[in-house]
Amino acid sequence: MRSRITSLGHADVATYIQTGNIVFSPSHDDAAALADELHAAITQSFGVRTSVVVLSRTELAAVIKANPYPDEPNPRYVHGVFLLAEPGEASRARLADLLAAAAERGSRDEAAIVGRTLYLHTPDGFGRSELAKDLLVKNRRDPLATGTARNWATQYDKPPVRAGLVVRETLPDNTPSGVQAFFFNMRRAKFDDRRVRAALDYAFDFEWTNRTLFYGLYKRTNSMFENSELAAHAPPTPAELALLEPLRGKVPAEVFTTPFQAPVTDGDGFNS
Repeated sequence: MRSRITSLGHADVATYIQTGNIVFSPSHDDAAALADELHAAITQSFGVRTSVVVLSRTELAAVIKANPYPDEPNPRYVHGVFLLAEPGEASRARLADLLAAAAERGSRDEAAIVGRTLYLHTPDGFGRSELAKDLLVKNRRDPLATGTARNWATQYDKPPVRAGLVVRETLPDNTPSGVQAFFFNMRRAKFDDRRVRAALDYAFDFEWTNRTLFYGLYKRTNSMFENSELAAHAPPTPAELALLEPLRGKVPAEVFTTPFQAPVTDGDGFNS
């Protein structure tokens, strides 16, 4: 990251990975242009789409001076989140609701919005703060690209999302899909019989697993080339049959007549 920022003509670059901040001496003082340049550089170099907020030294000093929790002796318990724009009344009302809910739980956590900064005071530690979890989107790598179905289904009912500061959207993916699966160790004699492998496939209740563990967001993979033109969705064409003919007797007979379809269950979790 330092070398990439330096390549843009900036100097004295220092990165603070834990907080996601970069401090540098810019080659110019146009904050909006700097934000656009950094956003483009990060996206192009690392494939990560993230918001970029640029503050001058003067603005950062003002943020520190405006800290609404000056009596907290431990600076580790006071956090500042830099926002793209000053939140509106709806966001402030939601913050008030979250603060009221935290107080009802007996929490000592506090939060306040001053200009474009959200201040968070967690006297019992950030890691224990339910208010912090409610206010901030947990997946900090890239809020636009979540790595698990659980995060996508549960971690985005947050004020930044409800306020429109983070857009939650499912994008079409026209690339061949990856695989999450159980693979048989074919060096083990117990898996030599194809019927044993097929029986284990029937015993696996994908529909129950998808509903209870993955929030219904997964689709069953029926090909090693899923989501591509190489996946078989229909019986072989005459040209394909000609290629397969030398393998007759060496591969299952249904290869010549029927595309593979994984078993479908009723989703009750009691396959037997």
